This record gives sequence, C-alpha cells and structure tokens, in this order.
Amino acid sequence: AIAAKRREEEERLRLDAALKDAQSPGLHTAVNMVAGALANKVNHMFSKESKYAAVRLILGSPERSDLKECVGLEDPFECAELLKNPLKAMKQEWAAAGGEDDMANFEYVVRGTVSPDEYPAHVTESLQTGVYHGGAIAEGEFDTGHEGMDLRDFVNHEVSRFAGLQEHHVAAIRLYTSSSYPLYNQPMRNGGYELL
Repeated sequence: AIAAKRREEEERLRLDAALKDAQSPGLHTAVNMVAGALANKVNHMFSKESKYAAVRLILGSPERSDLKECVGLEDPFECAELLKNPLKAMKQEWAAAGGEDDMANFEYVVRGTVSPDEYPAHVTESLQTGVYHGGAIAEGEFDTGHEGMDLRDFVNHEVSRFAGLQEHHVAAIRLYTSSSYPLYNQPMRNGGYELL
C-alpha cells in the first residue's frame, strides 16, 4: 500500500511538472512559432485570400480571448451604442469597408429572399461562369434548399434557435459564407480593426 501511494504521489508530481512546463512562456512561444510556420505553408497552398488559412495560434487565458480589442470596441459606450442595433452597425461597417458586391451581399442576406430573381448580380454572373469566390459552383448550388427563405426564416430555423442565435448572428454567418469573407478575415489577421 505504501509503494502504491508513493507511485501515485510521484505520478502527481510528474503531472504537476508537465502542467507547469505547458504553461511556460517558452512553450507558448515554441508552439506559436511552429503554428506560424505551418500557417505560412498552408497559406501558400491557397490563393491570396483564403477563408481557411491560419496566421498564428495564440495561447492564453480566457480573459485574453475576447475579440473586443481586435474589432476596436475598447470603449464600452461605443460598444453599447452598436449593440442597440447590430444590423445597422454591420451595415455601416460594410459600407465603410466593402465594395459594390459586398453591399449587394449584405442587402441580399438582410433584406432578400432566397430566389434566383433576387440573387446579387455578381452571384448570377458566377453561376454563369461556374466559379464563385475561388471554387466551382453550378446552377442550383447557391443557397441550396433555402428557396423562399428570408433572414427571419433562417433565424427561426431549429438549429439557430437551438444555438440561441439572433438576427445579427445569423446575418454575420451568412455573410461570412459569401464572397465577402475577406471583410472578416483581413482585419483579424492583421490584428487591427479596419472595419470600424
């Protein structure tokens, strides 16, 4: 029994030491260096802008995981003002940072109904050429299975309700899956808040 307790104590001490090593800044730096090198290799495999490419992995406490600073919301009053009408704030960001196609995507997602007649012009053109933001697309593949749905329908979808998503959450997700994804990626990859 004494030998078993001794082995148990040695194992606990070994685990404690491993945990301290895992929390060391040196290990975090090493992991970030490896992740950065891997990200560079992955980035070269994709086009100039890929929504799936990584820049670096940042480890740290949950307190440091908040994106407020990344998107420029250090001021609690400004943040509160934007949260009063999130779709209005999103539209302002889109207008400031996006182009004509991005605004067409925004209007389609927020005010449109899924129907070929309401697709943004650049989407209709993409369906004709067979290429949509870097990948192949065929007639009938854009917004498949969502015919006649509008933003409210997407918000009321069982998955959205289960996840507790609100209108602005669903709009953001739908916009991210559009050709406007660089408006999300580039500011975060650059570590700044270019949209605001």
